[in-house]
This record gives sequence, structure tokens and C-alpha cells, in this order.
Amino acid sequence: ASSILEDFQCFVLPNRPRAVSTVHSCSVDALCFAGQNESLIVVGSADGSLSVHDVESGTCLHFEEKSHKARVWDVASSRSGKLVVSGGSHGQIRLWSVETARADVSAVRGGGADSPPVLFAPVRSVGSCRDDIYAVHVHPHESHFLAAGCDTCVRIFSRDSGEEVRDYRGHSMAVTCAQFSPSGSMVASGG
Repeated sequence: ASSILEDFQCFVLPNRPRAVSTVHSCSVDALCFAGQNESLIVVGSADGSLSVHDVESGTCLHFEEKSHKARVWDVASSRSGKLVVSGGSHGQIRLWSVETARADVSAVRGGGADSPPVLFAPVRSVGSCRDDIYAVHVHPHESHFLAAGCDTCVRIFSRDSGEEVRDYRGHSMAVTCAQFSPSGSMVASGG
């Protein structure tokens, strides 16, 4: 059974910028919503840096200057918002843990008085890809993630071990986009 409120849900488009961030010195090439209730935005830049921002205020809560050796081409968050994967130049893939800290956690970098503290920490670096990584995505069950790029392959990795568990070949050029289906039973890729 549904209520009248469920039957009437209107679609709302944003009508103005909420906040503007200027923490990156180069172009922003990737971003994704993360954190519980999508309360954070993770941003990847051409200078290899990653930053985490509060959605409501736009405040930079964390800045990771050398998160990658070079350009960050893509970032993706898990459904829970607690895991972020980033892919960049030179085949570099990194996993990050994202936690909105409790009020009693004091050793947190970044954040303002009105912003929730955030813990953004590297989990592991995965480096079995030879060329630039243009696309990353987290499996809906969060047990695996994929990476694709210049080497014309889509590779699936285990979240726990970081080991490659499968690769898909067939593209004749770089793979520029790839995603798991919402059920996780298929992968779509293009290039």
C-alpha cells in the first residue's frame, strides 16, 4: 500500500551552485558522491590530488596532495559510501576508506566548526595495470571493483586482497567508461 505522499513525488533540478571550491591547482577530472547519505564529494585532479568536501557547506574536509603520481582520471564510491576507488595515470589504482567520524574522534585532518569531521585513509594501492586508468567502479555488493583504461581491458579486482580476479578483452582501443549493472551481474564498457 502506498500513501498519497509516495504517489506524489516531484522531480527537482538544482537551480544554482551551492558552493565553489578552489583547493585544486589543476583541472578537476573526476568526482563522486560518497559518505553516508551521500554527504561528501570526493574530487580527483590533474595534479594527482584528491579532496573530500562537505556537500552542504562545500568546505574541504580533507586534502590528499600526492594521492596519485599523476592525473586522477576517475573516482567512484560504493553504495554504502564507505569505500572509494580512484584510477589514474601510469595504471595506478587506489582504494580509500571513507568514514564520517564521531564527535569524540579528535585526530581528524580538515573540517570546519560546522562541518562533520571525516576520516579519509588509503586502504591499498593496486598496480597491475600498465597504462592509464580512465574508469573505475565498485561492485554493488562492495566485494569487488573494476578498472579500465588505455590497455583495452576491463579488469575486476578483489576488494579484500587487491588481486585481479578476471579480465575482459575485446576492445580495440582504450576503454574510457565501464560500470557494473545495479545487480552486479553484468559489466558494460565503452571506448
